[in-house]
Amino acid sequence: MTIQEIRIGDKVQDRNGFEFEVVSLFKDGTVYCDFEGNEGDVWEFKVEELERVVNDVVWQNEQFYCNCSRGKGLDYDEDGMPYCIECEKPVQ
Repeated sequence: MTIQEIRIGDKVQDRNGFEFEVVSLFKDGTVYCDFEGNEGDVWEFKVEELERVVNDVVWQNEQFYCNCSRGKGLDYDEDGMPYCIECEKPVQ
């Protein structure tokens, strides 16, 4: 993901799966994020350290992954469409 592909208000997650909301963006690729209930400073990331979350799906490297499939993986149905092994929801 690049800095041009992300917007203030987007939901993102770090590499540990912790979800944040984007609150500031900078040309150098720095992203400030916050989460509900945070009473401290915002968190600072480089855009490369984040993955965009769309509903309950994580965007990564131009493919979609269900959040619950991160540890389990994906499989493909007879039509070649990917789905989450854990919850069996289609992911693309």
